[in-house]
Amino acid sequence: MFRPSHVSGLLLAPVLFLPALIVSASHGPTRSGSDSCNGTAAFNVNNLITRDVVAAIAAQNPGSQNADGTIDRTKITHALLTSSGHAALQVRAAAGAPLDRVQFQFSATSPAWTPDSTNHPAYATAIEALETPDRPADADLVLGGTFIFLIPTDVVSDGNYVARLVAFNAGAEVGRLCLDALVANGQGPTGAAQANSDPAYEPAETAGNEGFVPQPILWFPAAEPSATQQAGYGAKALRIEFAEALTPGSLAIQRDQSGVWVDYTSLAAQDDFQRPHFVAGGRADATPAEAVANEKVWGPGFRLPLDALPAESLPTERLRISATDLAGKAFCGVYTFQPGPNGSFLTSAPGSC
Repeated sequence: MFRPSHVSGLLLAPVLFLPALIVSASHGPTRSGSDSCNGTAAFNVNNLITRDVVAAIAAQNPGSQNADGTIDRTKITHALLTSSGHAALQVRAAAGAPLDRVQFQFSATSPAWTPDSTNHPAYATAIEALETPDRPADADLVLGGTFIFLIPTDVVSDGNYVARLVAFNAGAEVGRLCLDALVANGQGPTGAAQANSDPAYEPAETAGNEGFVPQPILWFPAAEPSATQQAGYGAKALRIEFAEALTPGSLAIQRDQSGVWVDYTSLAAQDDFQRPHFVAGGRADATPAEAVANEKVWGPGFRLPLDALPAESLPTERLRISATDLAGKAFCGVYTFQPGPNGSFLTSAPGSC
């Protein structure tokens, strides 16, 4: 179970979004291939490992996808996405281009979708993800080298929004990726207010709404940089977290054994992290954001002891993880591993099943 934390200066204002399926590009702003919103070689859409976002941008920009599956950022002219439900944006640094922090910034925009909306001057930083070794693992937003942005779209009314991911290294901005969004949870100010005050509230995402498939976050706590974050986990204990509720019984964890996928779901023990979810809105006590723990309900988490597998052979293992959310949207990804810090391991981005 996740609840987002590590909010920068401002309270986590109620303008967050979850990009998912595409909307007609003719309804959104366009930009040139050289627009700063398309990022740089050091940081662009290829740093995202959230599969739905990347696929949607590729679909909106025919001819932008390279033979190796990456996207040519100079060929992006549209990034208008619809958004609903809860999910996590996941960002990783590219080889040879390190990142030390990434910000999620947002703003409301004109209903007319003005041409410069992707460079809206009123962006506010809602979340900043950076490795903070003295924070416990359940309050950190960099897990296994992946920058995590937990996005509850239900904290805003339906409408038009813009957001961007801005990456930094050694104190300097290295690139930004802008996304235009239509939030579509079927709710107005009353529902948004409830989401901001009731930690258990979650909009009823339906198959007709555009929302993410339940792509999990994977990491080995033992590879984290501090003893506080490693505590209680062996080198081969894998954490699997979902940002939304799952259909009961839909989770499947399988291991590749000589080309045959063998099910080991029964080895996965429930292991939810309790992440603070800081909400906006007038608090009578004027409590600083980091001292307020309104517990937002996210999806379930699991611990998989890979050293319990017969003839375990990390890092050469392959796992296939699949799950279905309450709206019937299904995810399936194949993960491989590599040696990591502290005798532990790191996970790959999910490959196709």
